[in-house]
Amino acid sequence: MNAASVSARQALELLQADAWGVALGLPLGTLVLADVRMGRLDQVADLLAEPFPEAMLRSRYGLHYLYARGHYRLATGQARSALADFLQCGKPTPRWALRGTGPVPWRTSAAEARLRLGKQDQAGLLARDELSRLSPDSHRARGLALRVVEQHLTRTFRKLDVKRRQDLS
Repeated sequence: MNAASVSARQALELLQADAWGVALGLPLGTLVLADVRMGRLDQVADLLAEPFPEAMLRSRYGLHYLYARGHYRLATGQARSALADFLQCGKPTPRWALRGTGPVPWRTSAAEARLRLGKQDQAGLLARDELSRLSPDSHRARGLALRVVEQHLTRTFRKLDVKRRQDLS
């Protein structure tokens, strides 16, 4: 994660933010997500407070920014706002012709937000949908989705008071 953060920061230092145009979403999203994963939430708050071209959110590059901002919001206890960001990633313009899961695994992250909001069934559906779209070599994305499915099953079993495999029969 540190390498991603350093590389994204270096890219952003090469050009001023306004020179990037809508492409700003890719390095900025990379930096935000890497810093969230490393727990640098104060630094991320500063990054997210910076202005950006509004058109970025309507571009493919904006998906990376929305996805990263969603993870910041999830990390800071704003599950509803995070869910809105992740779901926005799922509304691409048809002319982009995105296949499979698209450039960011938004369904898995939306499932995680739904779990935090107590919406286990909806979370399970999103995670299974993500799994059905993955190519066989999508190991990381598959692992992320399976983690959410496991969380969904764990919460369901707790609700049903299932403590052991034998309790299922």
